[in-house]
Amino acid sequence: MYRITIAILLLLASVFSYASNNSVVILKGFIDTYPITMKLSIQKSRNKHLISGVYSYDKYNKDIPLSGSSDSSYKYLLNEETGNFKLSLDHDCSFSGLSGTWTSNSGKELPVKLLKLTEKSTATSNLERTLTLVQSLTHTEDGYIDTLSSYFLLDNHRIDVKSHCDESIGLFKLSKSRISRQDIYKIFWKMDATGSGYLEASFTVYIHDNGQTLITGTSGDKYGWDAYNKKTCSISHINEDLTKTCIMEKLTHDNDIFIYEENKFVEEYRVTDLGFEKVSINSYTRKNQSIESEPGELFRNVKSLAWEFISEELTSNLN
Repeated sequence: MYRITIAILLLLASVFSYASNNSVVILKGFIDTYPITMKLSIQKSRNKHLISGVYSYDKYNKDIPLSGSSDSSYKYLLNEETGNFKLSLDHDCSFSGLSGTWTSNSGKELPVKLLKLTEKSTATSNLERTLTLVQSLTHTEDGYIDTLSSYFLLDNHRIDVKSHCDESIGLFKLSKSRISRQDIYKIFWKMDATGSGYLEASFTVYIHDNGQTLITGTSGDKYGWDAYNKKTCSISHINEDLTKTCIMEKLTHDNDIFIYEENKFVEEYRVTDLGFEKVSINSYTRKNQSIESEPGELFRNVKSLAWEFISEELTSNLN
């Protein structure tokens, strides 16, 4: 009963708040052979995004105002005083830019190609803190994405997000919990995978006031239907302690033999005004192998097995 009461109080203390994730996008490219820079502010809604911004010819560096919208099929219509842009989203594994045409008021049409450099998406909060997602791209000379960098900014705290080129960050939101008399902020985000080799998943990072973080979620790789590895981490908290549990799953296939194994790591943390202090880590394993046409029965067999204890490591001496 005591644990249930604590859990309810912690749940009631959590304040969830996020707004539609509005974005500011900076792009560089060309109208015909003329180099330009474009900055767009995108106010997102379910069916149509309202857009305002400016662009300038790099030679003159004079802002030209833009206004317009994009629809659910990612077609961009942007108007300016002397003409309009009709653009479509480019996907070089991720939103990498815009391409289409610019048409003058007199009817002259020129090709447009723009590469995205950065995108900043902001979720405002009634927690009086602003959460910003920053995604930066560098491109090769022929316009393909060379590197992709993603991170969150919460005040002066930067939280790097590991992402592949075939993944994009969807919904994200901010919440707060009170644990051991400390304000612990949590960022939740969903990772959408467009490639066949990655697992779609969601993540949560716990942030101490000193900037220290604990990350939970699911990550891994798929190798067809008969092989994969996956790591799933979760956090539970009772009183002043946090327990982080990570389960590593691995399925391999050699001729007619499937091998499936799980390894579990349980880390205990004490929450103090100095941060998340790791107290101990325990490790466990269980596995089996089977000659089957499909591994479903093997999964069920392994998950019914008891965990085999491997080791315990004490990492801190706390009174």
